[in-house]
Amino acid sequence: MTSPSKLRVLAREFCSENFVFAVRYLADRRLTRIEKLWWTVWVLATLVTSCYYAASSIKAANDNPMVTVYASRFLPVSTVPFPAITICPLSKTHTKLFNLTRVLEQVKDNKTLDHDSELKLRTLAHVCPMSALWKQFEKSKHEKPFETLKQLTNLFHNMASLCRWKSRFVPCYRLLGESLVADGLCYVFNSLAANETYRTDQIAPDFLNLRNSATTSAWTREKGYRRTAGLKAYPYRPLSSGMDSGVMILLSLNKIDQDFACRGPYTGYKISIHAPDEFPMSEDKFLLMNPRHALTLNLKPKVLWTSRSLRYLPPEKRKCFFNEERSLRYFRNYNRYNCAAECISNYTFEKCGCVRFTMPRSADMKICDASQIECYRNASTTLNDEIKRHEIKHGEQNGCRCYQACNEFKYAVEISQFPFFFENYSRAAGFSTEDYSTIDPTVMFVSFKLRHYLPLWRRKFFGTTDAIAKFGGLFALLMGSSVMSLGEILYYCWVRPLRRERTAKQKKREQSVRLVLPWIPPNKHVFVARRWV
Repeated sequence: MTSPSKLRVLAREFCSENFVFAVRYLADRRLTRIEKLWWTVWVLATLVTSCYYAASSIKAANDNPMVTVYASRFLPVSTVPFPAITICPLSKTHTKLFNLTRVLEQVKDNKTLDHDSELKLRTLAHVCPMSALWKQFEKSKHEKPFETLKQLTNLFHNMASLCRWKSRFVPCYRLLGESLVADGLCYVFNSLAANETYRTDQIAPDFLNLRNSATTSAWTREKGYRRTAGLKAYPYRPLSSGMDSGVMILLSLNKIDQDFACRGPYTGYKISIHAPDEFPMSEDKFLLMNPRHALTLNLKPKVLWTSRSLRYLPPEKRKCFFNEERSLRYFRNYNRYNCAAECISNYTFEKCGCVRFTMPRSADMKICDASQIECYRNASTTLNDEIKRHEIKHGEQNGCRCYQACNEFKYAVEISQFPFFFENYSRAAGFSTEDYSTIDPTVMFVSFKLRHYLPLWRRKFFGTTDAIAKFGGLFALLMGSSVMSLGEILYYCWVRPLRRERTAKQKKREQSVRLVLPWIPPNKHVFVARRWV
């Protein structure tokens, strides 16, 4: 019994042979006029239909030139960097250095503050969300918010008590560096060095004069890790899943330093998970870690690669930028968050004539004092409103043109949080007899959930080869023909008539020509000359 696949092959060959046979008859003029007309109309209709659907496919491809698909195979998590973790304590100062509650009581009683207290209060107003309830600040030319905040911030060795990376205890100062973000002075793990994140000739020195634990990077967003990069390359990368390739950080703050006048009814830390080359948007993208709790973060990398064949498309069509296509003023690497941070800074400077001291800025840009806090906070909100309004009206985002990077790295986070009875455990295990009632310890575990991940791949949706294939497929479906059939059509329509139709004079000349073949004698010695004596 013949299989269905063989039947399809036989039917296709039969249709193809019949089509070629009909073309031969059409070329040899053995068909009637009606039959010729019918075959001509059928061939033209087939050509028009095939061209129409091929053209419609090309038009659809021009409107949506890309398609995002899953990659053909899973990749190990060691091919992506461990995320950068930015930790921002909600309490901004030591009570011994500056008692915010007591100073606010003096303000409430209309008492005059000394110069030092006034300067510190104005500095904290930039990083405390509740500062709008304190007082109405006047203009001042003597503010130095960055230097003052460094004096007020919590001491690093008091906050980070214990750190472990890949099942090995490591001094926290070797893992955590400092970072200047919207929430003030924070601590970051696995971020690129300042000279590899910022353009050192453009960014203000405040962003470069921070304690940094990063080493030279062996990774880029476009190419990934270098082939010569070892297992200890920076930024750090996981080798497996679970805490064997994760990080653990034990944090602690004095209870007396938890000042609710600054942060409101919240205590603890802000946690931002981002790529190593991204500027952390701690005000918009964060997790909250409560004191005396254990926070476990299980990560899943979400990687999107873009084919280099899409470089011919304008960024407006593919909705992404390659790193060399969009140059930022303050950042060496392009991504959406770096672009957004720079755009907000430029817009704020245009509206207020100054920028927030935590915004990316140049050394010659004026820093807003405490009297202009409302201005730069409203500028950020106004910018977002204008972008959304333009997007709704015109159907496209053309505000900051901060498209995503063509090679995107994100981390999906699964959160679990439970009470952390550190004091009870320490006493039961006999580790220490200290009194832990005055501090609020918190522990954080971050690791990858799976050993492999499946990246996404953005590629061309429809190309020239696809259009030719679609045209040929439709034409073969309707006519039972192929490229060989097209060659035979050309032969029987143009080449064969030229060979067959010759004039009578040419025929008579050919008939009059007689070719004389060379005569070969039967005896090869017949032409041997005799010698005469």
